[in-house]
Amino acid sequence: LEQNGVIARLPQSGEYRVVCQNPEMIWPDGFGFDRSGNLYLVTNRLPKFISGTMSWNEENFRIWKISVQGISSRK
Repeated sequence: LEQNGVIARLPQSGEYRVVCQNPEMIWPDGFGFDRSGNLYLVTNRLPKFISGTMSWNEENFRIWKISVQGISSRK
């Protein structure tokens, strides 16, 4: 959550690797995988909602599609 992104833990080495990072990736909430090896991630602006600063005129909810195939071999 603090990195505005997705971090994977590689089971072979225990190493952590950034898969995707984007300033718009606020408060990842739910995720799932498809049969092609893509990660689908839902994000929202819950911190802004709680603080009363969320604008309903902006995009507050997003669905992300991220390819995670071969992530263990990426540097």
